[in-house]
Amino acid sequence: MRTLLFALSFVTGTIPAMAADLPVKAPPAPAPYYGLSWTGLYAGANGGYGWNVTGITDFAGFTAGNPPQGPMGGAQIGYDKQLDNLLVIGVRADLDVVSLRTGIAGVSASTTMFGTVDARVGALLSPDIMLYGVGGLAYADPKLSVGPMSSSKTALGWNAGGGLEVRMAPGSKWTGFVEAGYADAGKNTIDAAGLSSHLQFGYAKTGLNYRF
Repeated sequence: MRTLLFALSFVTGTIPAMAADLPVKAPPAPAPYYGLSWTGLYAGANGGYGWNVTGITDFAGFTAGNPPQGPMGGAQIGYDKQLDNLLVIGVRADLDVVSLRTGIAGVSASTTMFGTVDARVGALLSPDIMLYGVGGLAYADPKLSVGPMSSSKTALGWNAGGGLEVRMAPGSKWTGFVEAGYADAGKNTIDAAGLSSHLQFGYAKTGLNYRF
């Protein structure tokens, strides 16, 4: 009997000790986060501020008046294609209502509409943060007036800029962006008065996109 009790105590004491020495299996590592793809259609709204580089110029090349400047706001629509974990390419069109106005001694220059049709190239700093550049066609409606004479047209030119777009939360379809750029849409002239205004336009804006 004593031999049996000794054997039982030895076994029951040894098994827990052996179990304690067994290696513990680590929990599985969490799956890596790759984020949502940037591929797809998006649309949104923006607002910001614009300023012209020059004022009103006479036939002799002298410039008068403060460069036009004012608020801007509008909408954009585009399509992106994510090529890999780093590169995104796409196209984007936007249209903004702007309030660029200046005047001196009965002469005024103004622009009320500005838009672009751009190619866009982005680099992903993380799955949810994209640094990008844009460039392409710019268009606007500059108007120049002096007394009863005026000149208005749809001006075409080019633009270039860059910005940063960030998802509002991991996996969110909403993104926010900040962007700055420059556009040159050419000159508007009144030959009879020897006056011209050159739409050389800088801007800074921020906005939201929804990605479908």
